Amino acid sequence: MLLYSQKGAGLLGAGMAVAGACPGMVSAQLGGGVTNAGLVVAGGIAGALLYGLLDPILKPLAEKSPSLKGKTIDAMLSMDYSMVATGLGVFATAAAVGLEIGIPWQEEMKNAPGYKANKSTSNPFEMARW
Repeated sequence: MLLYSQKGAGLLGAGMAVAGACPGMVSAQLGGGVTNAGLVVAGGIAGALLYGLLDPILKPLAEKSPSLKGKTIDAMLSMDYSMVATGLGVFATAAAVGLEIGIPWQEEMKNAPGYKANKSTSNPFEMARW
């Protein structure tokens, strides 16, 4: 099952990279008038239909494969769940802060439509929508 989860997560990530959005952002993109938002919705519907068609074929194959049933990260590390979750949360926060500091995203905004050179780009309400 783990291999199938990894493949599915990779496919979802590739789709989000190509679309430029996660599934939760599609409605906001539609409301904001983003040009390719309709294509993202159509791709999501097509993916759901394809999954519905292929699920009866793929499910028996997944059930035959070796799985990690009942094994979780906290059990494998012999640690309390709250400690593992806190550690992962701290790591994710540190990674986000590091990326925010290390990558000069303000430079990218200068070429965005609606960018005003005399305004501060640190205010998210003054930034152009993607």
